[in-house]
Amino acid sequence: MEFAFEALVAVAAPIEVGLVHGNGRRIIPITGGVVSGPRLRGVVVPGGAVDPALVYFRTTPVFEAPAGPHEWLTRHVFVGSAERHPDGVRLRFFAVM
Repeated sequence: MEFAFEALVAVAAPIEVGLVHGNGRRIIPITGGVVSGPRLRGVVVPGGAVDPALVYFRTTPVFEAPAGPHEWLTRHVFVGSAERHPDGVRLRFFAVM
């Protein structure tokens, strides 16, 4: 695998949703952030959410990008991990080669 990029995501205070299938659920609004790495740089736009109950997680994200310089995102398989921090979330993505 080859490290592709990471996202440092800023988050707002949690919003308690209530019980879903007997488990407490909450939403943490994403307020912005930055993306950096050897293959991609940019900003995280506000919107979306992450689960604060997870200290870390693993993911296999699927990216959608228009034709052009970022089209490579749609042609690779990625694995990622995330860590929760007091002021945000750090996501790291690796392209499977």
